[in-house]
Amino acid sequence: MDGKITVRYLQNYIKAKDCRPGKSHQYFLKLAEEVGELARAISSGLPANTGQIKGSVDEEIWDVIYYALAIANLYDIDVESVIPRKEALSNQKYGNKIEFEENRVEKCGEKGMAQDGLTDCCFSHGDSWFRYRTAALIIEDDALLLVTNPSVSYYYTVGGGVHLGERAEDCVLREVMEETGTRYEIDRLAAVCENFFTGHEPKLDGMRCHVIEFYFLMRPRGSRRLGRKITDMGESLHWIPLESLASTDVLPVFLRTRLGEILDGDGVLHIIDDER
Repeated sequence: MDGKITVRYLQNYIKAKDCRPGKSHQYFLKLAEEVGELARAISSGLPANTGQIKGSVDEEIWDVIYYALAIANLYDIDVESVIPRKEALSNQKYGNKIEFEENRVEKCGEKGMAQDGLTDCCFSHGDSWFRYRTAALIIEDDALLLVTNPSVSYYYTVGGGVHLGERAEDCVLREVMEETGTRYEIDRLAAVCENFFTGHEPKLDGMRCHVIEFYFLMRPRGSRRLGRKITDMGESLHWIPLESLASTDVLPVFLRTRLGEILDGDGVLHIIDDER
């Protein structure tokens, strides 16, 4: 596997292969069993970090992590978002002066680092901020899938920053899988938006923002059922009826006013959305 393995990737991987709602008791018993196996491996002096996985401390540690994350999936707990909050509490309690670097897991911080350790096409200069992003228009049963989070009052599309060297098509497929836990196929490139606005989110407050966005219409699967309810970044997913979009706070604005034009056409719509 290229790049770094993140906690969110592990959760998505385990959820895809081993998620049985209603079986939390069995998962808990299995976790307790694996903790016991780890204790026995350590007390027995089994080898560790030798490259040989079978019969090693490494194997038992992974089994413990596996079942802990499996339990987190059953309760829709995003472990990666829990880590900085828990570390902040622990550091405060024990007076630890080593601060957990939460910015290292942001999709696009000041230095453009993505959550998986790769570099987004994103940078800031003075009070200006630029990002190259892809977005997915996912429509099922006359409803558009949108995202929101506790720090904002509006909805926005599933999607995210393009990595350096990554094709836009590959980016949107990756982002859809990461955020929804569901595989979708691309129908067509539907719109390109030059988006200008003044930032209001905590890390962009007052900044002059310039975002180039490629909007891809995805092929319907015939079901609103998704692999997860919360995205890999802790955002909530919502199906908004198309008939309600005009009265819903959705950004960019063209999603409220021109989505019908996008769906009825077969070309690529060029949009300039200037909210400065």
